[in-house]
Amino acid sequence: MKGLRRLLAAGGMMAAVFAAEPVPVSVRTAPGRVEIAAVDASVAHALATSAEEAWRVLAGPQALPASFPSPVFVRVDAPDSAGDPAPFRVVVEPGGVVSVRIPRTAVGHATAQRALVQGLLMRLAVAQRGVNERLAAPLWLEHACVGWWHTRGAAAQLDALKQESTQLPVPTIEVLLTWRRGGVEPRDLTAGAVWLLTFLQAESGRGREWPDLLQRLLGGEEPLAALSAAY
Repeated sequence: MKGLRRLLAAGGMMAAVFAAEPVPVSVRTAPGRVEIAAVDASVAHALATSAEEAWRVLAGPQALPASFPSPVFVRVDAPDSAGDPAPFRVVVEPGGVVSVRIPRTAVGHATAQRALVQGLLMRLAVAQRGVNERLAAPLWLEHACVGWWHTRGAAAQLDALKQESTQLPVPTIEVLLTWRRGGVEPRDLTAGAVWLLTFLQAESGRGREWPDLLQRLLGGEEPLAALSAAY
């Protein structure tokens, strides 16, 4: 009898533990695009809506296909999860799966948008070049795509960027293409990146210069040499 009571008590404790463990909600934008996992369903749906908008706006600049064989997997971490100094993480796993981790506090802010953009760029890189250590999502291109997303989604944002850019130093193409992670991210570079992306697409014609350069950059080629080869 005592053994039965202990067993029931242990079962009750286990049930309480499992009941307290939150179960993530999974939301998919479309097959082969982006899949969001978050404990809070409203957060998952909000991020999925943002991902759908990103795909629609960036399909041209990123030369996105209709879908990938596997989606970009995005997980929203709980606010009390183990601290990570990075604002977000994008990882290419050995099998070619691209996963993105975003803190709950970043959802609805530019950090989450950058994470989605970098995730899409890396998934495109895997689709084009396979899994290898040279794959890269250039910093300037990440900022350029986020800026493109903002300004093509609202005309007022484009007008504001034009006005702001007249007051900023104009970075050279070399400075933008060779911009590395880990340092300061000044506004003249983030704004200049949008105009560089705009220029490169405008100069691309039947020779498909921009798609060629994009593939070279995502493949990890030296940026200035890639630009010279593509254009």
